Amino acid sequence: MFGFNVLVLYIPKAKKYVILVSSLHDDKAIDPESREQSKPDMVVFYNFNKGGIDTEDQMCITYSGNRILNRWQTVKFTMLNMSGISSQVIFLGNQQESTH
Repeated sequence: MFGFNVLVLYIPKAKKYVILVSSLHDDKAIDPESREQSKPDMVVFYNFNKGGIDTEDQMCITYSGNRILNRWQTVKFTMLNMSGISSQVIFLGNQQESTH
């Protein structure tokens, strides 16, 4: 794959599976120091850092312009909400870096 991505298939339960693609992790290792012995490093890392995703979801709900629309319009507005919040976070992060 382009960009040295790692693809991992994780099956926590029967008939449930998670496919992970990461450019940060370079192998499919299982974290020996975590209490979650059977989870790959990528899953443990995601679970540890998912607070940012929860915050973005909460902001999308709070500042959403969505109305009751058909499915495709809702998908478009959800993508616009997420891209707007992500660009604001990047902008504010760059502003803080330039002042230090």
